[in-house]
Amino acid sequence: VALVGESGSGKSTIGRIVGGLQRPTSGSVVFNRQRVTTRMKPALRRRLQFVFQDPFASLNPTRRVGVQLERLVRQAGAVGASDARAEVERLMGLVELEPNLLDRFPHGLSGGQRQRIAIARALATRPMAIIADEPTSMLDVSVRMGVLQVLQRLQRELGIAILLITHDLAAARFFSHRVLVLKEGKVVETNDAETFVLNPTHPYSVELLQAAGTQWLAKEKPA
Repeated sequence: VALVGESGSGKSTIGRIVGGLQRPTSGSVVFNRQRVTTRMKPALRRRLQFVFQDPFASLNPTRRVGVQLERLVRQAGAVGASDARAEVERLMGLVELEPNLLDRFPHGLSGGQRQRIAIARALATRPMAIIADEPTSMLDVSVRMGVLQVLQRLQRELGIAILLITHDLAAARFFSHRVLVLKEGKVVETNDAETFVLNPTHPYSVELLQAAGTQWLAKEKPA
């Protein structure tokens, strides 16, 4: 699912509430038949992970990537300590990175590589859902599609639910099955991705598409 809207519409706030990082002023969030709160049990929190906008900020710059991932794997309890390295290398394969990058520090990686490491980090706890908050907005245009393709493949192959928070309507169309349009904190349209682009039902959706350039968005969706 893609959550789209202009800056300040409340997209990231909703993401933080859904992920249990911020308390809602009213209402509630239910995930896996359990209520999400800022004090939810660790077992539930491990099942609900984030990929943030800035991949460098989500990694410890003073520790090698492999050390950070192995620690997370051990804490998650998915495998024993002796199998942690093998599990981390499996995660690297899932995000299409070579295992030799595990010996580098975050500053020795490109932005796209760091974001893929951040995705591997989210996968370390074997989550049921990932909240991806503008995961490509700080990346070069040339590497954005690759990161989205990794997320899309993980959703398809592992069955992980992904909430993509983005202002990039082309990314939303490429990635998502369903689009929610947010305006001033309220959802004004819910539609499948193709219908949202080709036949939007709300005037605000039309404005967003016009601002993005409808001619480019109306091209055939990539396979």
